[in-house]
Amino acid sequence: MTAAEEILERRGRCVLHLARLRLLAATVVGEPLPPAIADDISKEISLILAEAFAATLAVISAAGSRRHAVTVFLDVRLARLASAAGQVTDAVKAQDTALLHRSLSRFEALMSAMWTVELATSGQVTVTAGQ
Repeated sequence: MTAAEEILERRGRCVLHLARLRLLAATVVGEPLPPAIADDISKEISLILAEAFAATLAVISAAGSRRHAVTVFLDVRLARLASAAGQVTDAVKAQDTALLHRSLSRFEALMSAMWTVELATSGQVTVTAGQ
């Protein structure tokens, strides 16, 4: 399996986790979250981060002579994604649904960007004007 194939497979799994995460967080702003939601959201966040980390390892493994540069490049993005994940779980613990929705939106955007960066770094995606 190539790095790009592994990234796409892991992204497919993440789509399911992100959908479940959106459903779990689908509350009306200002209303309290059900007690079990915090654990479920934390679990989904952890599964998503694990998939992103594993995809990153696949890209790094295939980087050859670029391994160090690719590692540094992707580590920064993983740290940003992990920070966003922490903001989501903090919002849940604080029962702040407005912050939860904003944090989740940021987390999803960073996750999407992570997949794009991993594919591009693996050499499998080229970005053209207008995309």
